[in-house]
Amino acid sequence: MIKKAAKSNVVLIGMPGCGKSTVGVLLAKRLGRYFLDTDVLIQAVEGKAIRDIIAEKGMDGFCDVERMHVECIDIKNAVVATGGSVVYYPSAMQALKADGVIVYLSLPLAAGRSGQAGCGD
Repeated sequence: MIKKAAKSNVVLIGMPGCGKSTVGVLLAKRLGRYFLDTDVLIQAVEGKAIRDIIAEKGMDGFCDVERMHVECIDIKNAVVATGGSVVYYPSAMQALKADGVIVYLSLPLAAGRSGQAGCGD
């Protein structure tokens, strides 16, 4: 029998402001893994703040940029904190699931930030 290799990444998803980046840093430190925040990755590659990308391309354009970058991630043994809108793109989620265990983080509405629009809204 051929054993299926264990997935090496932990991928955090959830609504904007639910703590993916904060939990991700702590979890990566605890597990001794790399940490990747896809929002930081996008800003580094694009050379612009997310708010500037949204101002330039609109929310739909930003979502396309986010999807493209997430689909290109090739990392092992990491904790990955995604942008809150990545779940709207099946192709991006499939890329993350290929070598990652998906963990959904949620907060009661009163505890998180409200009023934030995201991709797919």
